[in-house]
Amino acid sequence: MRTLDAEITERKGPALYPTCEVCGAKEGIHKAVVGPKQDDDYHYAKRYELACGHTLHDPDAKFEAGVVTLFQLQHPEYMEIEGENAGN
Repeated sequence: MRTLDAEITERKGPALYPTCEVCGAKEGIHKAVVGPKQDDDYHYAKRYELACGHTLHDPDAKFEAGVVTLFQLQHPEYMEIEGENAGN
């Protein structure tokens, strides 16, 4: 059985359970703050608020749009969209 974590790793996107650089916890992403859409295939994640309370900054991380959509469907309360298309 495939997991979302394996799917994201396979697509070369960030895992849902990154290791916190501050405390070493792997409790998962509480909220991903995603920048405006750059093209048809990718969104850029500016930072991840982790469940341990620390923030992981990764301005170069790429989510494939379908993975972000799947994450939003599972946890819509955790996603914030910034930029011109916010709220659409």
